[in-house]
Amino acid sequence: MSKLKNKIDMFFGEEIKNLERLIEDPQHEKIYQKNVNTYKTFEFLHNELERLKKIKTFFIHKLSNQLEYSQIDSITQQQNNELDNVKNELLGKICLENSIINKQLERIFDKAFG
Repeated sequence: MSKLKNKIDMFFGEEIKNLERLIEDPQHEKIYQKNVNTYKTFEFLHNELERLKKIKTFFIHKLSNQLEYSQIDSITQQQNNELDNVKNELLGKICLENSIINKQLERIFDKAFG
């Protein structure tokens, strides 16, 4: 074990001593922290740039398609027609004298007021 340690010291002794000095130096921590903060800032800005590019691409393609091939008017008209049909069907069923809803309302009024 001692021979191995001597060989390691002989080959890497100077590098290890320099590394120890670098680690023990208080300025090293400040430099390291500054580099970490710089990297985090760079990473954030890079991710933000990518996000904004995707949003720009999305709006360019979708907005142009929406302006050229708008379906809002036809969909709104279809929904209004369907709503009118449902209202007419519902009123037709409610207005019958012997409809289920009229019988139930008659029963409720008879219990409450009769």
